[in-house]
Amino acid sequence: MSSNDWSKFKDIKSGGGDILKPEEGKQYKIRVIGEPWVYTSEYKGNISTRFAITIYNQTDSCAQILMLSKTAFGDIFDLKENEEWGDPSEYDITMKRTGQDKETKYSFVPSVKKPLEADKVAEVEAIVLDDVLSRLPSVQIAFPISELDPDALKTKEPKRVASGDEPINLDSIPF
Repeated sequence: MSSNDWSKFKDIKSGGGDILKPEEGKQYKIRVIGEPWVYTSEYKGNISTRFAITIYNQTDSCAQILMLSKTAFGDIFDLKENEEWGDPSEYDITMKRTGQDKETKYSFVPSVKKPLEADKVAEVEAIVLDDVLSRLPSVQIAFPISELDPDALKTKEPKRVASGDEPINLDSIPF
């Protein structure tokens, strides 16, 4: 008998792991934790402004990143600004995605306020959002929303600006 244990193979999930890619029609119960990030992304030559937030995915029992369009993020922001709901880290949100490509829509329904278990909060806080965003080839500029300078998003020059990062000199890459 081999000493290699392959029994755990079926437990391995494929896909982005760190990033929630909502399936069409499926509902997810999520909890937003931490500061959102704003970033520009290029897809098929088009540059768009998008938002990334760290969440605890109650449906799949894991910490993840949720990446949203300005419109979808605006719906969560509206909940935050609503005096009855406020800080979205204090309640779960049921999210559902419908449609595909440019027809994609999200719905967000808040749940009763209740604390999230400390171990789940710690799992989310362990995600280093700028590290994950810096690994995505489509992301050009990324920074915490508290550092938002609307003029910085207007550049078409691909460069990364994240906490502590220096601009990359392409001439210094040895290949």
